[in-house]
Amino acid sequence: MGDDLYVRLAAIANRHHVSVVLDSSGPPLLAAVQAGGLDLIKPNDLELAELVGRSVTTVGQTVDAAREVIARGTRAVLVSLGSHGALLVTADRTWWAGGPALVPASTVGAGDTTLAGYLSVAGDPGTRLRTAVAWGRAAVLLPGTQVPAPDDVDLDAVRLVPDPDPHLTLKEL
Repeated sequence: MGDDLYVRLAAIANRHHVSVVLDSSGPPLLAAVQAGGLDLIKPNDLELAELVGRSVTTVGQTVDAAREVIARGTRAVLVSLGSHGALLVTADRTWWAGGPALVPASTVGAGDTTLAGYLSVAGDPGTRLRTAVAWGRAAVLLPGTQVPAPDDVDLDAVRLVPDPDPHLTLKEL
């Protein structure tokens, strides 16, 4: 498959008014972002930095980088920050969600589970982000590639902060 696979798929989806959500990295992600037409991408902080060609270590730098991506034609960017939660960035708002420190059993599939959590609920962006982080947190508590069940998810452990302080480093979240 070429680096343009997601570009071609997004073009077909857009012609049929189907939302496109992408969790990828490297040249295929870059090509898709440059082409636009994506509803949501879910990079981690390192993948976002690669997309814009510079490091992102503060909330403000991360938001600026995500908004560059949005300016290219993506509606929202869900940036996973590992143990530091996640940021959701749109053209005009930002939210952070995270919880108390955990001792992970495995991080395999946590990003995928985070995205699945986001997509599993309708509603406002903050609710969707909080749900995403709760599912990701549940995933890291399970061994191997085990996927959490709804009973494993602790939504109450996740705090939501609208428009977090742009001067904070990502590790301070």
